[in-house]
Amino acid sequence: METNYIGTKIKSLRKNSKLTLAQLAKLINSSAGFLSDIEKGKSLPSIPKLIEICNALDITLAEFFQEEIQEKSTSIDEVVKELENLTPSQLEAINNLIKTITKG
Repeated sequence: METNYIGTKIKSLRKNSKLTLAQLAKLINSSAGFLSDIEKGKSLPSIPKLIEICNALDITLAEFFQEEIQEKSTSIDEVVKELENLTPSQLEAINNLIKTITKG
């Protein structure tokens, strides 16, 4: 997930809903400055506040993250397709590489 995924997504959804920062802030009982900081990636909303934002934008929390989940699923599918064409020794080498990378 990109660093400012949440803020960027909120801003995009807010603009699609034709709401100003002040209007959305009022709907969630917060200040425009607070919402601006979230949209700029300077802070993150709490889960309850994110749910309030989603409700104000007429979407569910699941819908908020759906695009990100689909992108990851597509990436995983692409990797699996590539792996299907490898020999057993190549798969073992890839597995060892993954283990090395994930150990940090």
